[in-house]
Amino acid sequence: MLANTKAFISPLMHLLNEMRADGHDVSAPWDEFIAMREALISADKALEKIYMEALQVNFRAASTVGINRRKE
Repeated sequence: MLANTKAFISPLMHLLNEMRADGHDVSAPWDEFIAMREALISADKALEKIYMEALQVNFRAASTVGINRRKE
């Protein structure tokens, strides 16, 4: 559902790794990055579940319309 989370976070991960290699303490931004990544992954899973349930409801509704038309 969401953009590819790996592609979305790679530039940030790359930047933090570069800063760490240069001797900067990136522990706080790194923790925030991990939290954002986990939030994106959780949101993606929740949206995918909602999407699949909506498809099932629409499919059932469309199937019911066909059955009702045949009865008429």
